Amino acid sequence: MSIWFRVISALLAGGALLWSGGAAPQKLLHDPFERPQPASPAKSKLEPLPAIEGKPELRAVLYDQGHSLVNIGGKILAVGESVAGYQLIKVEERSAVLSKDGVQIKLMLDKERLR
Repeated sequence: MSIWFRVISALLAGGALLWSGGAAPQKLLHDPFERPQPASPAKSKLEPLPAIEGKPELRAVLYDQGHSLVNIGGKILAVGESVAGYQLIKVEERSAVLSKDGVQIKLMLDKERLR
């Protein structure tokens, strides 16, 4: 082996030690890839939802096959929750289905909100 190869190898090995600080890696306190647990409704101090005048407005959708959320009239709802007599029964990628007095309505996201 040439002398230059040995010199460069030694420099790279020394640089790696300097980069790591020569210390053992720290143990993580938690798994950074673990999904956070949803808050328990019984433990949270949520304010009562105000009545929605007229037809509810779908402002945003957070779609996940396991636990989707929607913003209806400024309030965040999960499937099964209600606001002003409307119960959220289904969430799709760009819409939400509500039920009130046995009648189902489908709210779509406004095209301006999709930009």
